[in-house]
Amino acid sequence: MAKPDFENAAKPNELSAALGELGTKICNFVGASKELITAIPELTLYRATAPTAPNSCSYSPSLLVIPQGRKRVTLGGTNYVFGQSQFLLTSVELPIVSQVITASEKEPYLAFFLKLDMSIVRDILRTEDVPVLKPPTGPFGMGIGEATGEMIRACSRLIDLLNAPQDIPFLGKHIHREILYRLLQGTQGERLRGIATAGDQNNRTAKAVAWLVANYERPLRVEELARIASMSVATLHRHFRALTAMSPLQWLQRAV
Repeated sequence: MAKPDFENAAKPNELSAALGELGTKICNFVGASKELITAIPELTLYRATAPTAPNSCSYSPSLLVIPQGRKRVTLGGTNYVFGQSQFLLTSVELPIVSQVITASEKEPYLAFFLKLDMSIVRDILRTEDVPVLKPPTGPFGMGIGEATGEMIRACSRLIDLLNAPQDIPFLGKHIHREILYRLLQGTQGERLRGIATAGDQNNRTAKAVAWLVANYERPLRVEELARIASMSVATLHRHFRALTAMSPLQWLQRAV
């Protein structure tokens, strides 16, 4: 089975080594499969040996790290193309189009996908002194960040727990918390902070998104969404588009 080749990656040695270790562990666990739904409930590992066709799906709040290969994720009219030293952070449920664009038998696409527990984000913000960085650009619900060695090593330690399933219930929560702490410290951390902070406009708009997720089969009444978000209809439309890059109706049409 092909192993990832990171020798020529133009990254700092520490980060390159951490990415190489993460990629090797993904290879070892996924094997010849394309997808491994792991014993850690929030964690899925992926491998692809060729580019894929565009796939419409939804991303929940999540972290996507790609130690090898490249991917394109399309949200509304915005394309996010990333891989290797970058990660994709999603802070709210979003309908997207996903496509692996760089993968081969020799250098397969490898991915670490972790659904994020927003209750842990709220707890970290209550109990830890996490610096506030400047607001991110683009749709608030999704962004690309630069990985750090500390975050990637935490991801590797989470995969290690697959070798010790008895430790997953206890240690898995601690490592998940560390990963979130690293994300909150970085340039994309404000995306999580805004959604998790009660009273923040993004937190209130996220409540409208959550209602759509739970009630997508019901007729859409924007006035009801605005009431849930404690906003006027015009304000909801503005903040909904700033968060998701689309209107509530467009979100619903693409999510169904």
